[in-house]
Amino acid sequence: LLAMQVKRFVILTGISGTGKTRIAQAIAGRFPLTRKVAVPQEVDERSVVVTLAPYVHKRRRIVLPAALAAQVPGVLQQQGAGTIQARWPGVGVRLVSPLPTTVGDGQPFTIEIEVDTNGLLVDDLRAECLILNASPTAANPLHHAAAFVQIEQTADGTLRMRCNPFESGGWCSASGLHEFRVRLYPYHALLSHPFECGRMLWL
Repeated sequence: LLAMQVKRFVILTGISGTGKTRIAQAIAGRFPLTRKVAVPQEVDERSVVVTLAPYVHKRRRIVLPAALAAQVPGVLQQQGAGTIQARWPGVGVRLVSPLPTTVGDGQPFTIEIEVDTNGLLVDDLRAECLILNASPTAANPLHHAAAFVQIEQTADGTLRMRCNPFESGGWCSASGLHEFRVRLYPYHALLSHPFECGRMLWL
């Protein structure tokens, strides 16, 4: 007993039948097992309960404060990275109409695509048009990345999206040969990097 005052364990030695087990049981009986039960504080009815994956939190649920939940309603409805990874192989993207070979200054120019979402939400996807300088001597090939916006969504989940690279301005004053490339990638507001999922489709 004196040894237990300076360390958390005691080693009992002796031949069989000398009472080592009885001593341990007697000491354990003097210190019954206690369990600390934490009583949760009252939860605001405006708060949002979020169910998490088992590897995220051992309790599998957290309660967001009402003020925070009001700021991120869209984030709570997005699908997790695991769902995105599982459904991404079935996602597809295609051009609705062919692109013109030349575009003059001030001429309207839009790109339309259709996206097979394979069950993913609109907020789970990002589509962009990259404008590249095709000159081999260009110091920085990438001029601009213009985002696509949703036009409509059919009953089967197909998205129709449109992009007008001229709307952003800035790069349009640069003349010469340029390339347009369309990329589609999964997105979630809680990712530490937009390309963290490591999935992308190109046109």
